[in-house]
Amino acid sequence: MCEVLTPALGDDPPVDRLRSAPGQRVEARWGYAPANRTAVIEMAEAAGLLLVPPDRRDPKLTTTRGVGELIRLALEEGARTLIVGIGGSATTDGGAGMAQALGIRFLDGNGQPLGPGGRL
Repeated sequence: MCEVLTPALGDDPPVDRLRSAPGQRVEARWGYAPANRTAVIEMAEAAGLLLVPPDRRDPKLTTTRGVGELIRLALEEGARTLIVGIGGSATTDGGAGMAQALGIRFLDGNGQPLGPGGRL
């Protein structure tokens, strides 16, 4: 999606290093068109199933944190419109990791921070 939409918006996709679904650092492409302050982000670039080795594919442990890191980068660049493609995810955290990367805290019933991933 990013490869198609970003040139149509008039820019080439930047590449940044961020944390992928299982937590290792990866390079992810995302698009930004400064003329209309629109960013294009693809979940599969940051939290995609193909980024997770088969022996580490545990949806209780994977996270959308890298998607939030891309969103934060786009906002810091000046984006005011975000287009986020959500296919190909290796996660089941409901976007909690993404929100945590943007500064949101999730607490359990005792006020303790929840960890990453889709584990309850």
